[in-house]
Amino acid sequence: MSTGPESPPPEYLIICTEGSPISHLGVVDAEQVITGYSAQLRKTWLRQDVLDAIERGVIFYTAYRKPDGKGAEKLLMGELVRGVPTVGAQYLRTDGNSRLEDNLGNLPACS
Repeated sequence: MSTGPESPPPEYLIICTEGSPISHLGVVDAEQVITGYSAQLRKTWLRQDVLDAIERGVIFYTAYRKPDGKGAEKLLMGELVRGVPTVGAQYLRTDGNSRLEDNLGNLPACS
């Protein structure tokens, strides 16, 4: 997925997760998007810190690594990540359904 005129540009790309997707993710690793630079700054975020940042207006997307055919990897942007409130909790999701769980797609486990 790419950002279109209605999609905000990403500030961070979530590249992996830790924790149980059935309840709550423990942490996520995200790479900061720096326009004009090829180096990405990787940071581990606690789940609640991501939710708090989203409430402050920080934009997160999922991202996936794919081999580029030349021995390196390319980072492909996925979906916009939102904090979805439900009764008594808030979840990190790439879709807006009201299931009581975090869901960031098929991101790999952080190593």
